[in-house]
Amino acid sequence: PHMPFGGVKQSGNGWREPGSEAIDVYSELKDIYLQLDPRRAE
Repeated sequence: PHMPFGGVKQSGNGWREPGSEAIDVYSELKDIYLQLDPRRAE
């Protein structure tokens, strides 16, 4: 079975928590707005 956290070599990602699965668990998606053209103030 695949363990998303921990393990070494082929048994996991090699660390206790860092990795793609940990990023998904500890991340929150946010939307941001950047005004790149200062002449276009809304």
